[in-house]
Amino acid sequence: MKFVVGGILQESNTFCPEKTTMDTFRKAYLGFGKQILTDLRGSRSFIDGVLDAAEQMGATLHPTVVAFAAPYGVVEAKTYDHLIGELLERAGEADDASGVVLCLHGGMVAENSMDPEGEILERVRDLFGPSVPITCTLDMHCNVSRRMVENCDAFYMNNENPHTDSYDRGVEATQALQRIVRGEINPVMALSKPSMLPPTLHVNPPHSGPMVPILNRAFEIEEDPRVLNVNVGAGFPWCDIPDAGMNVITVVDGDQSLAEELAEEISGMLWEARHEFIPSLPKTDEAVERAMEAREGPVILADVADNPGDGTTEDSTAILRSLMEHGAQDAALAVMNDAEALEACIAAGAGSQVTVDLGCKAGLFGKPVSLTGTVKTITDGVFTITGPIYTGEERSIGRTAVLDVDGIEVIITERTHNPMFSDIFRRHGIDPARKKILVVKTFRMHMERSYRSFAKEIIEVDAPGQASVNMRSFEWTRIPRPMFPIDE
Repeated sequence: MKFVVGGILQESNTFCPEKTTMDTFRKAYLGFGKQILTDLRGSRSFIDGVLDAAEQMGATLHPTVVAFAAPYGVVEAKTYDHLIGELLERAGEADDASGVVLCLHGGMVAENSMDPEGEILERVRDLFGPSVPITCTLDMHCNVSRRMVENCDAFYMNNENPHTDSYDRGVEATQALQRIVRGEINPVMALSKPSMLPPTLHVNPPHSGPMVPILNRAFEIEEDPRVLNVNVGAGFPWCDIPDAGMNVITVVDGDQSLAEELAEEISGMLWEARHEFIPSLPKTDEAVERAMEAREGPVILADVADNPGDGTTEDSTAILRSLMEHGAQDAALAVMNDAEALEACIAAGAGSQVTVDLGCKAGLFGKPVSLTGTVKTITDGVFTITGPIYTGEERSIGRTAVLDVDGIEVIITERTHNPMFSDIFRRHGIDPARKKILVVKTFRMHMERSYRSFAKEIIEVDAPGQASVNMRSFEWTRIPRPMFPIDE
């Protein structure tokens, strides 16, 4: 057997005014051909699972392109066209392929495509014809189109959030491809969408939230030997596209009626639980007052609306402004993405005072905060994770500076960074366990493993942002949208 393998993965926040470019992919991962086979070994990613499963079954892999970028804005047209062109050109060289396994996200949007994953699957299908099977992994936060389902034989989505099971889904997708090639199974799929577009805060199976019993029911269904897989997709709500929303894809061996019946059952369960997905969060001032009144700290204020894990520009000033107005002390914030303010801090030098207009440079809501502070540290932004997961892994967030503003220490960066690991504070001379208040621009489910050993309380805040749980709760200066005709 020879399997073509490749993937283009990115989660696009269409309310983010910045574009995802080729350079954005290069900063995360961009690999071509055989380098993929060595680069991604041990990464515990979808692709890593594909590599190991293929090796164990003795299949030959024909690697094409793997491109991964952190969540951000819409993928620019020329970048998308280049990546899909490379994937198709390299895939076309495998004219003796037995099957194709693709690792996609499902939450990507391009300037010239509202359904990139559907287009990728369709063009790969056109390239190889209907006789060559295609299996595909998807992120749990995928938006699924009918075109995607029509051009794939079997999907395998994450069942966990954070997505620690990506490796396993890659293994399953490859094993399913082998069984299809051998003629052991004939998968059919059904798609059901319950007309829901909830925020992602309460979507954290298997740990908690309304999806836990629903996925448990899905696992029960999978015990039926006719059922190959049940996918429950949370959707990515910050994609302003027609296909956005929760979804269910059932994969059944040869029985379309059963697939449709089971998809409708799970979709109905999601609908019945719809109100449980809506979080009730304190507004900014209320959250700041709670943190200041707490008997002991640290109290973490999670700025979920400006979380770069959901593709934001990470420059909202709402919580910082509230801390300053309330006279908060002994606080630290990670991070504020503002290259202009960073340059001013670097030019002034460590130990110097500097006056900057900080944050809100995207111009979507709010205004920069004019402040004067002391530059505490300047670093290259490289730090090592100490645990409890990814221990020893090195991260680089580019140049950084810490600006101390009357007892509030702000880590300023030149690009976005999800501060899910508390080591980001320690790298910059801040002991997070000794602070009264920490502002962390991520959400609870991503930070808990690193922060829960010392945090006294974590408060997720309803602040303004491109990933707000309530997009109508604040005043927008402008709302960026993809440039698509309204009749689409």
